[in-house]
Amino acid sequence: MSLDDPDFKMMAPLTVSETEMVSGIPDAENQVYDAGTTYAEDALVWYDGNIWRSLQDANSANTPTEGAWWTDLGTVDEGAAEYDAGTSYDEADYVVYGGAVWVSAIAGTGTNTGNTPSEAGTSWTRIGATNRFKAFDSFLQDAASLEGGITYVLQFTDLVTDIAILRAVGTSVTIVMTDSVEGEVFNETFSLIDDSAITDWWQYWFAPVVQISSVLAELPPYAGAEIAITINGENVSVGQIVCGAGLALGAVRVGTGVGIESYSRKDRDEFNRSIVVARPYSDTVDFDLYISTVMTGYVHSQLAAREAQKTLFFMRDGAPYAAIVYGFFQNFDILHGTPVISDCLLQVEGLG
Repeated sequence: MSLDDPDFKMMAPLTVSETEMVSGIPDAENQVYDAGTTYAEDALVWYDGNIWRSLQDANSANTPTEGAWWTDLGTVDEGAAEYDAGTSYDEADYVVYGGAVWVSAIAGTGTNTGNTPSEAGTSWTRIGATNRFKAFDSFLQDAASLEGGITYVLQFTDLVTDIAILRAVGTSVTIVMTDSVEGEVFNETFSLIDDSAITDWWQYWFAPVVQISSVLAELPPYAGAEIAITINGENVSVGQIVCGAGLALGAVRVGTGVGIESYSRKDRDEFNRSIVVARPYSDTVDFDLYISTVMTGYVHSQLAAREAQKTLFFMRDGAPYAAIVYGFFQNFDILHGTPVISDCLLQVEGLG
């Protein structure tokens, strides 16, 4: 890779709210079952704390229950209903509000009335994002999940040129970009099965299936286009979906190191028996880069602007090599070399 076609990028993630989400996983605030709506086969609804999938076309006035019309895909979001200002909630009751699950923190029965969930108040405690928004909450270990596949349709006013799918579980990821004028401008499916270690027929038939956890897609520059992201498979999940416009800063050279930072606790008791408390890990990448010497000031300012800001750092086409990390840089050093090329060492630790 040369500086004429730099392959190292960083990307500030775009915020995903209901404004940007055309459709996604149902929750208590979105896609609630409506007896007056006619549903097509495979349509998803939220009903009574669970997600349901329609089994037939022309599905109307059939209250979700396991049978010929609907199949239950499981409880989500603690089975909570949407927050209602007129309802009196008991201690430890769950509600969904503002894309998050909340639990009532006021002691007693029926004591929490008219208190809108807010982290600024003491009436409710935020548990976390709903299943619908877990893919955009900056917590990799708290994944959005659904039986039978996940589809999000997103639309941004800002330009999107790069998408990263992180900590995904499934068989493949399909990304389709549709422009309002030119129609479909991008359609590609990325396998989530790693067959790089399959070198003979024995391994082909007997080696365990190995997942690829990350996917990178470079999109054509169409602002305002709809982007459909589907994780295919039976029981699928995704840690984060990160969208934005990647900024090319340099080229990755041999010497870049990838790894993890373990936060699990390992100890031994008085009889030398191992005690392990598993905790989420963070990905790490030490990018060994070379940059144009005349751009050192520019690269320095662009990196400094992302200090303590969640950022995606990646090598284009680097997902199979684990050269992708969503988190914060710890340090960077730019070493002036020749009048043409300088070196940069960028150390990044991922989110948990």
